[in-house]
Amino acid sequence: MRIGEGPYVSVYCRGSNAQPHAKFRIGSFVPSDQPGPLRWVNSHSGYAEHGKERYFRVVPGISQWLVGNVWLNEHERRDQRDNDAFRERWVLGCPTCGLSKPYAEPAVLSSAISALALLRSEDQILEVPLRAFLDHVDRCRDTPEQI
Repeated sequence: MRIGEGPYVSVYCRGSNAQPHAKFRIGSFVPSDQPGPLRWVNSHSGYAEHGKERYFRVVPGISQWLVGNVWLNEHERRDQRDNDAFRERWVLGCPTCGLSKPYAEPAVLSSAISALALLRSEDQILEVPLRAFLDHVDRCRDTPEQI
């Protein structure tokens, strides 16, 4: 699938300075097309990268779905979206180095992602290393007035 109009905030991992590894694409975020306040969502099209015309498929994806405390697969998710107990969580992680952090309420990341999106390049894509993204989110949660 061709990359459309942005903006995109894409998160990847190359390991740490002490233990670098090949680039692992974690996911991309795009603004929701739903009415209301700006909210960033996981791009189910894939990973948007500088200089590439197509998305990279991301496996495993960052989204996980539950109804109450019962985990759902992709098919079950579609059937349960209207259930009041339905919820989505994101797990931003790298299986290569093991760095991982779950977010039970992805909406809380929207202001942090919006701040990063202001730094995107002319192609409307900002690629951020996982460690820098997690640090940025933590700083934004500690000082929300700076967003």
